[in-house]
Parts: sequence; C-alpha cells; structure tokens
Amino acid sequence: MTAERDARAIGLAQQVQLELDPLTGLGDDPTALDVIRHAQAGSTIQLVSHDPIVRAGEDPEGVHKARVAVRRLRSNLRTFRPLVDRDWAEALRVELGWLGRLLAPVRDAEVLAARLEERIEPMAGLEAASAKVLLDGLENDRLVARGQLLEGLDSRRYGELVVRLVRAALDPPVRGDRPDRPAVKLGSLMDRPWGKLSRRAAALGSGSSDAALHATRIAAKQLRYGAEALGPVFGKRAARFASAAEALQGVLGEHQDAVVAMSWLADRGMEADDRAVAFTAGRLAEIEASARDRARKDWPKVWKRLERTKRFWT
Repeated sequence: MTAERDARAIGLAQQVQLELDPLTGLGDDPTALDVIRHAQAGSTIQLVSHDPIVRAGEDPEGVHKARVAVRRLRSNLRTFRPLVDRDWAEALRVELGWLGRLLAPVRDAEVLAARLEERIEPMAGLEAASAKVLLDGLENDRLVARGQLLEGLDSRRYGELVVRLVRAALDPPVRGDRPDRPAVKLGSLMDRPWGKLSRRAAALGSGSSDAALHATRIAAKQLRYGAEALGPVFGKRAARFASAAEALQGVLGEHQDAVVAMSWLADRGMEADDRAVAFTAGRLAEIEASARDRARKDWPKVWKRLERTKRFWT
C-alpha cells in the first residue's frame, strides 16, 4: 500500500509539473495576471514535487521545501489580494494553513534536533548520555507529527487542495480589469507589506517581547516573498531587496529558533525524572539564551541595511 501511495504521489507530481510548466516563464510585456499565474504555478510545482520526498522521510529538505512552498502560496495570495476575488483567496489560504499546520511540527522538530545535535557534539560522559535522552524524546515527537502529516497527505482534503492550487494557477478569479494592466505597474503591491514591516520594526526596543520580534520576522518574510514574486518583472533591483529582507528574516529566525529551543528544553527539564537529564536541559537552554541575546543585538543592524536598500517599486 505504501508503494502504491508513493507511486500515486510521483504520478501526481509529474502531472502537475506538465500542466503548470508553461506558466513558469514570463514572456515579453507580461500582464499582472501573468505574474499571478507564474508565482502560483512555481510554488505549486515545488509543493507537489516534494510530496514524494516528504512521504519517503529520508531527506529533511523535503518537508522544508514543502513548507516553504505553502508559505509562499499563502503570502502570494495576500500580496495579490487587491487583484483577485478576496473570498476565494481567503478560503484557499485557510486550506493552505491546514497543510502548513501539519508540516510545521515535523519541520520544527527537525530544526530543533539539528540545533541540539550541534550543541551536544562537544559534550561527553554523563552529559552526552543525558542529551541523548532528550534527543530520543524529540525524535518521538517528530514521529508522532510525521504520522499525522502522512494521514493528511493521504486524505481527500489534501487531494482537493492540490486540484484547487492547480486551478488557482491556471485560472485565478480576478477582479475587474486590473489584472490585464502591465506587470510593471504592480510595484504598488509592495507598499502594504513594507509599511507593515516598517511599523513593526519602529515599535521594537531593547525590552520588546519575543512575540513582537517573531511578528516582525513574519512581516519580513512576507515582504521578501512579495519582492521575489515580482522579481521576474523588476529584475536585479527586486532581487537585491529580497536578499536584504531575507537577511532580516534570517537573524530574526535565529532568535525565534533559540526561543523555541529554550521553551522546549525548559519543559523537558521540568518533566525529567532523572536529575542529570534536567541539568543537561538547563545547560542547553543557557546556550540557547546566549544565541537569542546575540540575535537581539544583531537584528537592528540588519534592519538598517534593509531600510537603506533602494525600494525597487518607487
């Protein structure tokens, strides 16, 4: 049965690739509609092509790439919201959110495991043994989340979502005649995500909460994805801007990963019956606290670089 499911997933990926591949390039003088189709087609292909890799479970990049594709699809629907039917876009975002919530705990466990393995590598003796207990517990969490993800991928809901994504790339329901305008006039779509990020960054200070920095990271990611979606139209200017936004997303992502690791380690330390395991969890949490503090110190410099980067749409 597993082999049959894998074969169906590979067949689906090939079918979607064949159907959407004509949309992955933009010709001369593209319209706004062409850009919408291009962005949605590329991310849909990425999602479905990594489906068999996710199912195989041998390469963590499979879950990572699938999750990124879901995030891009949701972000693009928000970026292009002024041009498409809003109820349709929001309904599709809801379904993508469902899939994202299935992918998230698997990917989060993989990221956390990689972080902890790096921290644990220099340890020896009792500390190393205690650290292995922690990693074994994390692997159990990942396997549970993976089981739920595979159930979701085998569900009718997922199959219907893929069909909707293909249709969204081929024939998105647009509003009025605005999508027929030249793509070079799409720059104004960046005003909203740029304003949102600017306001969030301006409101941050040394005492801002971890949640506030995480929200700023999400805003930076949306800005980056918007710039990348418009990249085929605006070229190197958009690419430079997207790269600067990605750098901010990266340093704030390091902050968030450290915060998540600290929380997980605190919970495991409190639950541990073995004092050695609790001690090791506490030591690892201290290392993550230092990583969090470094990211808090570094992000303003990265934000200033983005702020100075020429806004390609103005």
